[in-house]
Amino acid sequence: MRRALVCDHVSRAKAAAAQAQVHLKAGNIQKAFGAIKGWYRDARPRPPTPSQTDLAVTRVEQAALHVPRETPHDHIPIHVEPYVINDYPPTEEEVVEAIRKLKTRKLSVHLA
Repeated sequence: MRRALVCDHVSRAKAAAAQAQVHLKAGNIQKAFGAIKGWYRDARPRPPTPSQTDLAVTRVEQAALHVPRETPHDHIPIHVEPYVINDYPPTEEEVVEAIRKLKTRKLSVHLA
């Protein structure tokens, strides 16, 4: 398979070179450049399409990354007492106070 791909690559390169030479002999540099540019665009290296086995291995490796596990080090000490954070939407009074603190005293979005 790899040998067939290499032969195909070589034959395409030879065809593009021959086409570029024809254009150069005719004095058309832009078409010659276009022929070489088109070959280069098609010939740039691409990774091969992964097989089903490769995909299965990748899936297993990715799943293993998300499995919880114990860290080999000590936990980082926290010297601050945790406190409760108000995670509720602001009250109307808080919104009005925030608007008053704005430079233009105007809200740029519409409240539902």
